[in-house]
Amino acid sequence: MSASASERDDPGFSPSGDLPTPEEPRNSVDVPSAGEARGSGGGSAGGARRRLTVFSEHWPRAAVTMALIAACVGVDLVTRVEGSIGSYLMFVPKLAEQEPYRFLASAFVHASFWHLLLNMYVLWVFGSVLEPAIGHARYLGIYLLSAVAGNAAVILTADPLGNSWFTTTVGASGAVFGLLGAQLVVARVSGADLTGFLVFIALNAVISLSPDSGISWQSHAGGFVAGVVAMYAFSRARVLSPEKRRIVDAVAFAALGEALAVVVAVWGYS
Repeated sequence: MSASASERDDPGFSPSGDLPTPEEPRNSVDVPSAGEARGSGGGSAGGARRRLTVFSEHWPRAAVTMALIAACVGVDLVTRVEGSIGSYLMFVPKLAEQEPYRFLASAFVHASFWHLLLNMYVLWVFGSVLEPAIGHARYLGIYLLSAVAGNAAVILTADPLGNSWFTTTVGASGAVFGLLGAQLVVARVSGADLTGFLVFIALNAVISLSPDSGISWQSHAGGFVAGVVAMYAFSRARVLSPEKRRIVDAVAFAALGEALAVVVAVWGYS
């Protein structure tokens, strides 16, 4: 069934969640199997039909996800050529007060190739499903807001008199966990089975909290909470018209962004 231009640009998500199911993936089409022949009348003769995943169909529906992956890969290549650039992008509580751009910039820097690969894989897995369901603008907003919230959580748990005040944090995992939180809300509203989500969250919590893991559990937790809160706010407006939803989106993003700024200023740097 075709959708109008406004629906394609601002899909929101319906009570059903508007999420593809394993039986009907959005990025697949029916194609004849190897042994299937076509009759002269256009009908198919013999053979079973199979599903073929088509990567190109994901592109217009997950354009923001692809752009974010490209940006992270691009920044990684630049920092490999000129390593000193990374030092200007890493998040450090001590420096972020005077250089607030680090709250967001650090989400595009990674510590190693495997760190980048893992984050980009998870970003694609969740992003290619969530972005078509909630729309490009909401998706990008949640990603960026969660990246900032992850670093805000680092500030709130750092000790100004200890080493944590000078510890660097990098990576897109805070933003990715924000997408996970948002998708959890979508699944909950749509009545989907949450077992997989909860198991994934539990496993990551155990790994993040493991001694000497080198993982910033604060970033994961802060991003996750931001994603849940933002998506819950959007879910309350899903019954409104696209125009009214856009207003609610703008107000929600502004309010959440302002709340983060206040929390960091009052409790983080006071």
